[in-house]
Amino acid sequence: MAKGKKYYHRNIQGRIRIHAETTTEDTLNLLAERRHYKTKMKENAATAKHYNCLCRAVNRSAKEDKEHLIRSACREVQETRMQNKTKAVYEGVRKITRKQAPQVKIIKDKGGTVLTAPTAVKERWIGQRDRPCGATLYQKVDIFHFWRPRSHPRMA
Repeated sequence: MAKGKKYYHRNIQGRIRIHAETTTEDTLNLLAERRHYKTKMKENAATAKHYNCLCRAVNRSAKEDKEHLIRSACREVQETRMQNKTKAVYEGVRKITRKQAPQVKIIKDKGGTVLTAPTAVKERWIGQRDRPCGATLYQKVDIFHFWRPRSHPRMA
């Protein structure tokens, strides 16, 4: 697969989904076939069995793609280490060992409860946008009066 190439497809809701650079053409073809059989899975037992086989094949192919990515990154780290490019070595190690954090997309109202309805989320965003320019979300607190010694001449 070409480096930096991204793959797109539309999911059931019509949203565009971007696949990672690690995904190969074979995995994408398996995903498309699995998506096709998912709608026909309830027709009979043979299609359900084929769908389950496709699910296992997709997982297997995705693991192979990830393993290939990690091996190529390790190979790049070794090559840059031989060339004494320490910055590239640290970037490669960070790329291999970093933890993937999920994106947080939780919207809360002023009371702190999570908003799940799209209309409530939209109203919350419109309310944030329509605040006056000088208004702040947080209360300003003078923290210096907690630690300021009264006996010091410069602080009085």
